[in-house]
Amino acid sequence: AYVRNVVVRALTPDAPPWLGIVEEGFAAESVGDPLAWYKAGESQEKLRENLGRMIASCQKFLDLDRVESHPLSQYLF
Repeated sequence: AYVRNVVVRALTPDAPPWLGIVEEGFAAESVGDPLAWYKAGESQEKLRENLGRMIASCQKFLDLDRVESHPLSQYLF
């Protein structure tokens, strides 16, 4: 899952200067396994290739030095 939310204005005077908030959902088994996360099977070469493509893509629209990541969980009842 991928949901991108644009932040158009701060609601409080001391709010961080965020431009957007993104929610991404991944399969639980991929969280601790880079090979699964990057769909590389058992191939370290494919892992490097997929990781490189992802970084190159993200650098086109993100300042990777300013990105904050906060792992969360979702529970469906």
